[in-house]
Amino acid sequence: MNIDHAMLLATQAKTERALDALRVAIDNGWKFSWRLQLDDVSFDPIRKDPRFQAMQSEIEAEVARQLERVQEMERTGEIAPMRSTPAH
Repeated sequence: MNIDHAMLLATQAKTERALDALRVAIDNGWKFSWRLQLDDVSFDPIRKDPRFQAMQSEIEAEVARQLERVQEMERTGEIAPMRSTPAH
């Protein structure tokens, strides 16, 4: 399953299946364009579900951890500094 499958199920009001598909996508490492996709209207039918909100928070926390790691690597000289750091 992928994120598109979860979005399709959400638009069909198949809440349980949509949440399951989203969980599988996250567990399989999906994060590409996560902000745009989770903000997509396709997820409006399940957006208020606490499970959806928990998964969104999980992704936000993981991305924040990754950004912190990159910034630490920049500070220590392990990698070259990025030109700009995205704002939160």
